[in-house]
Amino acid sequence: MSNPYTPKTDGFMQVYYSPSGNVDATVTVTQNSTGYFYGSSTGGANLCQFFPVRAGYTYRASASQPGAISLNFMPKNAE
Repeated sequence: MSNPYTPKTDGFMQVYYSPSGNVDATVTVTQNSTGYFYGSSTGGANLCQFFPVRAGYTYRASASQPGAISLNFMPKNAE
């Protein structure tokens, strides 16, 4: 999926960040341009986090240091 991403159903998003080099970084995801999720990568460690997302909201991920960010969406199972 692309960055930014707007899901059509409720679900969960995985944010995976792989830093370029031995750096400390803060990863931020915004929901409709407002701060929503924060994670940290220390000493060049990869970051992998999951969090809930809502249909119709736009999510964008960024990091304070160079590196690759990938987003994966998993729809919520019907109950």
